[in-house]
Amino acid sequence: MTILALRRMSWDGANLWRAFAVLAMVFSVASFVRVSLPEPADDGLTPAARDEIRVLMRDLVSRDPNIVIDALRLAEAQAIQQRQAQAQSIVRNYAAALFDDSDAPAMGATLPTVKLVEFLDYQCGFCRRAHPGLETLMAENPDVRLITKQIPILGPVSLYAARAVIAADRLGEFPPFHRALMESRVRLSEETILRLAEQSGIDREALLAEMASGRQADEQALTRNGELARNLGITGTPAFVVGDTVLRGLPDMATLQSLIDQARPER
Repeated sequence: MTILALRRMSWDGANLWRAFAVLAMVFSVASFVRVSLPEPADDGLTPAARDEIRVLMRDLVSRDPNIVIDALRLAEAQAIQQRQAQAQSIVRNYAAALFDDSDAPAMGATLPTVKLVEFLDYQCGFCRRAHPGLETLMAENPDVRLITKQIPILGPVSLYAARAVIAADRLGEFPPFHRALMESRVRLSEETILRLAEQSGIDREALLAEMASGRQADEQALTRNGELARNLGITGTPAFVVGDTVLRGLPDMATLQSLIDQARPER
């Protein structure tokens, strides 16, 4: 880019960004904002030419300070787009572990057009707050299958609940037990978990036997769930994956519905 070209360029988004990249290099703007700015291209400019660009940019900014604001907004938008593209690529890389894990407790459509993955902990208050909305969402979208990934991050009781749920799933009793745990207002303990299982129609002794026989495999599965969550940048619960999008935290159901609609194959 020559100095003359810089003087004559029209200040559309692309040219503004190219010029501001030089300004960022000179004034170290990146140190003042939490935006990752790209390194300017090696355009062969001499130090004198760069000095002239610096003077020109200072003059532009003094005449129109909004140039800086607009450039920062553009930088932030580009950084967001880059993070979204990276997240989508990561989801695609782990699609099989997310959507095709036959051992993960699940409910909803048996031949789904959309699969929704939830990372959860049964002691997580936000998971419980999300549950009623999810129940409504599932009822309104009978073509959706909810796949759960237990990540017991809140201690030994969470681990026990996760193991109990996975064992209950092998007994064919996952949905009622899952709902009982999510809707319970009692403090969870090993005893209350087993009592909730009984209230869901599960034989206590059968559940305990299933938990004992599958303990090693189930704990390995939970370890894989935790690794999968970390690979997706999930550090807490709840978190959801639908299509190629990861939602972290308590979800807005309208947003979740929109993502489900986008994930449906075109007819």
